[in-house]
Amino acid sequence: SIFAQMALGGAGIGIAFGLGLLFILYSLSRRLEREENIMQVAATVTTAYLCFYTSEVVCHCSGVIAVVICGITTRAFGAGMINDPHLMESFWILLEQLLNTILFSLGGVVWGVVIANDKERTDTGGTFSGTDWGYLFLLYVLLNVIRFVIIFGFYPLVSRIGLKSNLREATFMSYGGLRGAVGIALAISLDSTVFSVTADIPASFVFRKDSSKVFGMVGGIALLTLLINGTLAGPLLLKLGLVRNTATREKILAQIEEEITDHATDDLLHLLADPRFQDVDFAVVISHVPCFKKLTLEQLNSAVARNREGAAPRDYSEPNLQNLLPYLVKESVAIHTAKSGTSKTAEEVEHDFVYQTNNVILLKDSICPLNNSNTTPFSSPEPTTTTFVPASTISETEHTSLSDFDLPTDLSPPERNETILSSDEVSLRAYEIRLIFIDALRFEYNEQSKKGEIDGREGLIHHLLVQSTDFATDAANRGEPLNDWETLFIAEQKYLHFTFGRAIQTLFSPYLVLKKFEGDDRGRSREYRRLRRDVHLALAFICAHQHVQARIKKEFVGKDPGADSLAAYNVILRESNNEIKKAEKVLESSEENDVRVIISHLLCIILLNKRARHIEGLSAVGFFNKQRCTPLLGGN
Repeated sequence: SIFAQMALGGAGIGIAFGLGLLFILYSLSRRLEREENIMQVAATVTTAYLCFYTSEVVCHCSGVIAVVICGITTRAFGAGMINDPHLMESFWILLEQLLNTILFSLGGVVWGVVIANDKERTDTGGTFSGTDWGYLFLLYVLLNVIRFVIIFGFYPLVSRIGLKSNLREATFMSYGGLRGAVGIALAISLDSTVFSVTADIPASFVFRKDSSKVFGMVGGIALLTLLINGTLAGPLLLKLGLVRNTATREKILAQIEEEITDHATDDLLHLLADPRFQDVDFAVVISHVPCFKKLTLEQLNSAVARNREGAAPRDYSEPNLQNLLPYLVKESVAIHTAKSGTSKTAEEVEHDFVYQTNNVILLKDSICPLNNSNTTPFSSPEPTTTTFVPASTISETEHTSLSDFDLPTDLSPPERNETILSSDEVSLRAYEIRLIFIDALRFEYNEQSKKGEIDGREGLIHHLLVQSTDFATDAANRGEPLNDWETLFIAEQKYLHFTFGRAIQTLFSPYLVLKKFEGDDRGRSREYRRLRRDVHLALAFICAHQHVQARIKKEFVGKDPGADSLAAYNVILRESNNEIKKAEKVLESSEENDVRVIISHLLCIILLNKRARHIEGLSAVGFFNKQRCTPLLGGN
């Protein structure tokens, strides 16, 4: 009767709570309402604890069985009712880690008290003796033997039903039984219950001694399985051949790795077409992104052709390859010599490359000299003049123009008087557009952070950029023009003076730097760190303004808004261009070589972040496991 009450009663309660949770999940069906998605997560947590309490305390049934059955019911019938599966999974993974940490920390403290023979537990202080340690090791051996007996006893059945199994898998399942969370939780519950119940019993030490021995055994078994079984599980898998890749799989993995490199090359070409990266030091790039060390001219030519064919003509921009080609020519000469047995000069390789890429990437006279004998893969060629492309010249390199719009001039005087608004009306329209522009800037900064275009280790940069939009909004509400470059430094001063920001920055920023060349200590100086932050701020600022300008011209101005709205848009675009020029002065007034290295490092950061997201996507669809993904990141 007790078994029926505990097992069947717990199962019934679990089914009831599972059906109730299904009703809640079904009712919260508005997927676009984030509050309802959060309520679904909260409902699963609340139901789990209520189910356990009701079964264990109120009905005196098995709370564990009730929660398990509730979970099975919800999973079987409610998986499609969850609005945000990623949010649900992420929350429960986090909760599992937190609760496991608390459980093992608490269990470790109690187990330490037990094996230390704490005198408060018994009247003699001899709780866990040498004999008990012997029994502990004997129990560990017996538990492993029992697990082997159970699994191989049922092997004739499990090898013929379901997914089936084989001897190698059965061997590892027998050995890989780690004891941990459930056993420790039950031992803690038992020990706590014994101590509370026997508080007023004179001979309570007898019961407490037994519960302490049980806890000592459970904790000891968890420790031994973790140290022995857990440590040797990997070598055993290799020995049994359960993780050995076949020749075909190795070939497939090599092809996927090649695809990852091609994808990184495409990302590199897209970034080299960006005005921010018109003059990068490729020696820095290959130092931090090793996959480009083996990049050849043939691979680069294929990538350029692939990008040009895959993009619309108006959306394609030519990448600037003048600093990249010198490193690839020497490698291509070596490859050609190894394959053909005949030597080929750098000039001949240059000629062949230009011929192959005719009308694809660049003209021959735009390539820097390729016969520099002092050029090596890790020594930068003679640097070109470092010039950041100013806003006034973007129209020549991009398909969208950043010049101001002019009002129509072919209207007759009566029509002009009827069309053009008064200065107050234009100011009112400009005020509304200015607020929209600032909101769009905030979105761009967040998008840059998500894409890895803002260095995540420089957390202050993203914070200041977003804060600048808040101050700019406040200024716009007071009728002031767009001035977010000034508000950027107002946000910085408030952060440094009213928080511990200056102390944190001084303590940790020396260690949050990219690897420099041997003997290069620029990254450790305060002046260089300050310059790096200013350059990152200026680049992110200019990029965000240019993107918002292009979007406004495409979505609003390009749809014939009329002369009245055009005047207001013209005001905001002029204000934005003025702010861009202020940011450009930071780049133009700084040391050219330092700015070049900082921009090159930023390019590396973006490339590595893009590579990481691409590999993460391949892992999500099953091409790689997590262990295989880590070595592929390959960043320094």
